[in-house]
Amino acid sequence: MEALDNNISCKAKAKIKAKIITASDINQGIRLTKAAIKDELVYQLSSKTKISWTTLEITQKYLERAGFVLYRINVWNPITPPVFEINTSDLTRSLRAELEQLQNTDPEGFERVVTEAVQTLLEGINSRYYHTAGLPYKVSWRFEP
Repeated sequence: MEALDNNISCKAKAKIKAKIITASDINQGIRLTKAAIKDELVYQLSSKTKISWTTLEITQKYLERAGFVLYRINVWNPITPPVFEINTSDLTRSLRAELEQLQNTDPEGFERVVTEAVQTLLEGINSRYYHTAGLPYKVSWRFEP
C-alpha cells in the first residue's frame, strides 16, 4: 500500500481531497447539492444541543419520533398512517433556505431529499426491521412551524 501511495503525485492527492462545505460557505451563497442537503438534514435531525450556563442538554427528539413511527407504520390505520413531523424551527436558517430553494426549483428533488433523510433516520433505529417489514416506501412526513 505504501508503494502505491508514493506513486501518487502531490497534485493528484490534492485533487482527491473533497471540499467540506461549512455554514459560512452557505451564508456566502454557495449552493449545496441534493446529497449535501440530505446529509445536513439528517445531521440536524439526529440530535439537538442546548447549552446554558449551568446545563448541557442533548435531546434526540427526532430519533424518538422515528422510533414511534417505525414500529407503527405497519399496524396503523392505512388511511391515516403515522406522519413524521419535522419542526422547521429546529433547522438552521441556512438549511431552511436551501430546502426552500430546492422546493421552488425542483419539487420532486425536494420530496426525494426529505423522504430519504427521514428514511435514513428510520433505518438507523432498527435496520433489520426497517427492511424486512417493507417500510422504505411507506414513509410520510410533513413540516410544521
